[in-house]
Formats: sequence, structure tokens, C-alpha cells
Amino acid sequence: MFDKDVWSDGDGLTDDPTKKDELSISDVDTRVIGVKSSLKFISTFVISVGFFLFPITVNGQTTTPLDASVSYITANFPFLVELFILGLLLQLTIVLNLPALRLIQQSKQHGNLDASTG
Repeated sequence: MFDKDVWSDGDGLTDDPTKKDELSISDVDTRVIGVKSSLKFISTFVISVGFFLFPITVNGQTTTPLDASVSYITANFPFLVELFILGLLLQLTIVLNLPALRLIQQSKQHGNLDASTG
């Protein structure tokens, strides 16, 4: 799906070889979006709006629920914060290195990379 040819010769979703210049917004079929997907989007949107936009009062200070939650967790569970940061760093390392690993794998498959260098 992420091949260069898919994006240049099709819509990226089907095997239709439509050229990208021939596509328009009216070609998108919005009926394929199910009720479950819509509910996931709406519920996530409502929760995020509540966490970021609606102020609450905690200990006499006006703040957002996100700030209050983060302050509570960092004050009461510092070890979990360290584990969370470690997890984020590991995930970031993996995600950033995946394209390089795929490139090395493809080069080995096509014989472009000597086995001793990889």
C-alpha cells in the first residue's frame, strides 16, 4: 500500500488505476464509513475537547483537566512517569529506525547491498 507506484497511479485504497489528476472530492464515497467508526471519532473528539478546553477548579486554581491529571500522576506516581518516558523513547527509536531497516532489507533482497555491510 505504501509503494511509490500506488500513490502515483491510483487512489491508494483500491486497485483502481485512476490517475491522481482525474480524482476529485466528489469521487469519495462517504457511505463506506460505518457507524462504529463515526462513534469512535465523535467520542474521541468530545473527550479531547473536554480535556483541553473546559476549565476546572482544583485547589483554588483554574486549570484544564489535562493539567490536573498530569500534575496528579507526576506527584503521586513518579515511577510510572519514568516508565512512560522510557516506553516513549523505545517506541520512538523503533518507529524512526523502521524505514532504514526496510531499506536495508529491500536492498539485500535486490542484491544491492553486500551481506558483510548490513
